[in-house]
Amino acid sequence: MWWANIENMVKKFRMLSGKSSSSEQNQPCIGNHREHICHFAQNKDLKQIKFAATNPKYVCTNCGRVAESDKNLCNPFAMEKIPLPVQ
Repeated sequence: MWWANIENMVKKFRMLSGKSSSSEQNQPCIGNHREHICHFAQNKDLKQIKFAATNPKYVCTNCGRVAESDKNLCNPFAMEKIPLPVQ
């Protein structure tokens, strides 16, 4: 459920900013995949995941994982660009 909320916020932001959400979502992996959290998870390397996700600033629009560096995600999107929901 929480991922659906983030995914909807990313889609809404991209639509408002003129970016195509469908063309940017589920993109092939960019960068060195061996440095990505999904690779760490596949290898059950929890220490690397903890290190990479300690102070998250980016969210992967493919899988929803978060990381401090965009280099640790396949398709990163800056969390600061996602507007907070109005309550």
